[in-house]
Amino acid sequence: MFDFPQADVKTRLLNAILIPLTRLPGFRKKMFSNMKYHMIERFGPVLRDAKSS
Repeated sequence: MFDFPQADVKTRLLNAILIPLTRLPGFRKKMFSNMKYHMIERFGPVLRDAKSS
């Protein structure tokens, strides 16, 4: 069964706040510059283990 993210109130609220903020050039630039780091941040321990073996 697929869980639709728009059914979650927290996700809807976060989207309602972040989408208008991404229209601001300074916010968008800062957000996209950090996006790649934050996307792989949770996989840090796995990547470190793979690198050391």
